[in-house]
Amino acid sequence: PPLWSAPATLALMTLFLLIRSLCYVLFRPRRLGAEEFATLKHLPYNYFILIAVLTLLTAGVCTVLRVPDGLTNTLLFWETGVLWFFTLIRSGQFLDGKGFGFTTFLYLCGLEIIPAALLVAVVLFF
Repeated sequence: PPLWSAPATLALMTLFLLIRSLCYVLFRPRRLGAEEFATLKHLPYNYFILIAVLTLLTAGVCTVLRVPDGLTNTLLFWETGVLWFFTLIRSGQFLDGKGFGFTTFLYLCGLEIIPAALLVAVVLFF
């Protein structure tokens, strides 16, 4: 229901960040130093700031232009997906720059893709 839309979104994002933090504890790249690990862990927050600004601007413009809700939702979905993809690319570049090779893919699966997949599963099945 519309009344629960904002609290549910906030709860899902909080759950995503908690699961992501848990994955970082479980799948921590051992060859990274403390500073490099902190950089990798906090790198997506830069994109979260960009996502927040961009989605607020998009929602505002769509409201002013009276864009149908379905199109607005689709635009917001694609913006979020594209910026999350950029986060994956940047994290991969950071890890690959440290000489990880194939391990980069495995770490991205454990640190980024598993929490996102769990979030999508929760949304689809509940």
